[in-house]
Amino acid sequence: MNWDITFGYSIWFILFCLGAGVAYALLSYYFWPNSINHLNKRVRIILSIIRFLSVSILAFFIMDPVVKHLKYLKQKPILVFLLDDSQSMNIDSQSRKLAIQSLDKFENELSEQYQIERIKFSNTLTYSEDQPTFFGEETNISKALYGVKDQYYNQNLGGVLLVSDGIFNNGSNPITIAQNYRTPIYTLAVGDTSVHADLRIHHVAHNSTVYLGNDFKSSIEIKSTQLKGKTGKLLVLQNGIEFYSKDFEITNHDFFVEYDVTSHAARSGMNRFDVQLTVFDEEKNIQNNTSVFYVEVVDSKKNIGVYSHSPHPDIGMLKSAISSNENYEVDLCINNLKSFDKFDLVILYDWFSNSKELQWFEALKLAKIPVLCVFGERFDPAYFNSGSQRISFDSKLKSFNLTLPLFNPKFDYFNIDNLAKTIEKWSPLKSPFGAIKGYKPSDVLMYQKIGAVETNDPMCVLHDESGYRYGIFLGQGIWKWELSDYEQNDNHDVIYGVVNHMIQYLTVKNQQKLLRVTTTASEYGVQEPAIFKGELYNNSMNLVFDKPIHITIKDEQKNELMYTMNAKNERYSQSINGLRPGIYKYTASAMLGGLQYKDQGVFMVSDQKKEWMNQQADYSLLQKISYYSNGYFYTPGTLSSLKNRLLKQDTSKTQISEENSYHDLIEFKGIFWLVIILLSIEWSIRKWSGAY
Repeated sequence: MNWDITFGYSIWFILFCLGAGVAYALLSYYFWPNSINHLNKRVRIILSIIRFLSVSILAFFIMDPVVKHLKYLKQKPILVFLLDDSQSMNIDSQSRKLAIQSLDKFENELSEQYQIERIKFSNTLTYSEDQPTFFGEETNISKALYGVKDQYYNQNLGGVLLVSDGIFNNGSNPITIAQNYRTPIYTLAVGDTSVHADLRIHHVAHNSTVYLGNDFKSSIEIKSTQLKGKTGKLLVLQNGIEFYSKDFEITNHDFFVEYDVTSHAARSGMNRFDVQLTVFDEEKNIQNNTSVFYVEVVDSKKNIGVYSHSPHPDIGMLKSAISSNENYEVDLCINNLKSFDKFDLVILYDWFSNSKELQWFEALKLAKIPVLCVFGERFDPAYFNSGSQRISFDSKLKSFNLTLPLFNPKFDYFNIDNLAKTIEKWSPLKSPFGAIKGYKPSDVLMYQKIGAVETNDPMCVLHDESGYRYGIFLGQGIWKWELSDYEQNDNHDVIYGVVNHMIQYLTVKNQQKLLRVTTTASEYGVQEPAIFKGELYNNSMNLVFDKPIHITIKDEQKNELMYTMNAKNERYSQSINGLRPGIYKYTASAMLGGLQYKDQGVFMVSDQKKEWMNQQADYSLLQKISYYSNGYFYTPGTLSSLKNRLLKQDTSKTQISEENSYHDLIEFKGIFWLVIILLSIEWSIRKWSGAY
């Protein structure tokens, strides 16, 4: 350890501190004739020295002394046990138990040389020392590997031990991640590679939303193994009524067939579809013979208008993102201020550069048409601040920052928590310099991060102003986010999802309801909690937090569940676990001022049984992951040989790093007590000597 001290001023100012101490001591005990005149010379000298020390120390703090503490840290190499916590790990429980036992023994043998950390994963990572439950509904190996790489970036990561059956049903191919991994990935294989007789629904591709009166197709893929010569049957039911039936011959042991099934959207709302296959006596797994999916039937599309003075790549990205949702139609109005009457929402891109654009915004606001404003290079705060909206933009000069997105964990108008880490790795945008004012903290979807500095300046705000919703987005270059998303996930699902969540929120008509209760998502998995958010307003449209909100949930069989939502930290929230698959309708009510207010909605809980679709462990995938990352493949019986390999490699060495910490000297309590003691001694001597 090393200590050093630095000052906010020149070190020569120490002479001033000492001089102040000398001057104060002399004035106090030699130049002010008072009640201390009777003190003898020795007592005066002692008191002068004490006063000199006290005053000098106090004056010393004027120099802003800062103590630098340098210490050396030893960090063992880190070995991450990445444990598959999905349901497919239950298929061969004996193999799984052997793997866990060998893992525990292996950890004990390496605990002195390595820092062992266990992480569980299914569709998300869980940093916990608790034993795995094997309840995960999906397996995303690539996301898990990427998460470990990100979590231990710039640390002494010696290796990753992936414990899995090699079955993944979400995310990109993990081999792609392994090819660019700088740390060896060792794999410990679990599960049964035997091929059993099985007829299963391999995949169902369908629209999530269709329009009332339209026909739409669903693609159903069927696979079978070891059932050659059998005749199977496919049944499809819509809202409990059979409308499609197909017999098929299984012509070989490794059989595949795909059927396109046409349905008719005759009923608005959530429609349930059941897909069923024949069950044969030879089958070991019959969970994958059925599948359920839901399609929402809506009776109208929403029209989105995008206004801009000139073309820009951002506009193309916005059009692609919005068009990916069949609920929306996009109309581009480039340098053309045509009528906006037909639009349900308008995007004003790089707006507020002149009075005409301000008038256009005011006309949209008067017509109650929601607006998403994107501020770019042409943005002039003076015109924006002249508008009738509550939000303003404070900026004293026209300049721009390169800003990164930083997700606001307190934002709960819709749920994208699981996308936060992906969002924060996107490319920087060119944002106008300044600060938005007049919003609620919960309105902020993203904050700005400038370099490594996390600021409290919003990048994106979604605001509700007495029932009228509008959004503000600070930054140009969002087309690069589309590229970043594809680079990370091999698709555009995240950026398109964020844009469509924003559009959906802004286009929902509030009608100034005093009670508003919504779910954070329209669909949940069976292992996920259904999360409700509520807002209660008085007649002055001020939020109220002291009244309970009662929620009644009904399933498809009309069974009722009742809950009470109370405000906590000025927020209404309720999490409900254990809901079975199906469509649920809810009614919320609250009493305020002797009147009852109500709100209602619908959501669904689905069980896709992804973990039961394929029960054959994929050791080949695990071997390739190890091969491409310079790791090795192991089974529970051979894991012990990994110890010697780890101890021999270069990454197994303990690293020594420096850590600097800085503290203001005034924070050290010892100095405070030293001054108190000196002053107390001085006071005691003066009292003992008869002075005051």
